[in-house]
Amino acid sequence: MGRGIIGGGRAAWAFGSTWRRLGWPIAGVATRGPSDLPAKLDAPASDIAGLTSADLILIAITDRAIEEVAKEIPATNAVIWHASGSLASVRGGFPLHPLKALPPVGEPPDPPDPPPLSDRAPPRAADRHPPPLRARAAHGARG
Repeated sequence: MGRGIIGGGRAAWAFGSTWRRLGWPIAGVATRGPSDLPAKLDAPASDIAGLTSADLILIAITDRAIEEVAKEIPATNAVIWHASGSLASVRGGFPLHPLKALPPVGEPPDPPDPPPLSDRAPPRAADRHPPPLRARAAHGARG
């Protein structure tokens, strides 16, 4: 068992390196062409068919190719999911769009030493929207 990854870019790296850091096994990484991602993740290079024993399969490729590639995955009990915010689920799985920019392949997925939460002041809504904009939005624009 383990996690399978289809793709070799930022999303594949961010999720794969986080799984590796957590000690979660990676069953394989399938890419279109030669890639150093499997070696960076210390995971076997695979083709799509070789990922069917995984319990989760991440499709981490360009949005326009997700549905087509999902159809290429042979029958499996794996949960198939993708990291696109523009598509619904495929093959009964789910979408999970990252809420932050993903790092380039090879860079750490998280900042090494983020400041403690207590050192960050939460933004106030009033600071994000100056009073004149709030007033116009509430009362309509005047011409």
